[in-house]
Amino acid sequence: MVPADCPLISGIVTDRHIRNAERRLVERVILSVERLAEEAKVPLPRAIRIRVISDDNGGLAAVDSLHALFVERKGQAKVLFDVERAGDFMVVMEADGYNVVPDRNFIARVEQLCGRGSVRIIS
Repeated sequence: MVPADCPLISGIVTDRHIRNAERRLVERVILSVERLAEEAKVPLPRAIRIRVISDDNGGLAAVDSLHALFVERKGQAKVLFDVERAGDFMVVMEADGYNVVPDRNFIARVEQLCGRGSVRIIS
């Protein structure tokens, strides 16, 4: 957790070589502080796609865990599912009521359940 009074440094970091009083080259770093960390808003995706691969028995092992995660992380972003059976078919599904908050923690948890690279940001 970042303390509330900790500044968020954003902007362009530049380094310029200048000569000091002794005529030696010195690097100078320029930063700009724009706002406090608590005021910074990170834009979240509005829609994501999640690839779910069915197992050999036709079941979807991660579905129950995904459902629990979606109930816990309700939000505004739409979710589309790419349901695949390796070498057979792929279906794209949009389920009503599965709107989530797709922050980094949510995406990491889905990738734990469904595999690395299983989440794609659409918009």
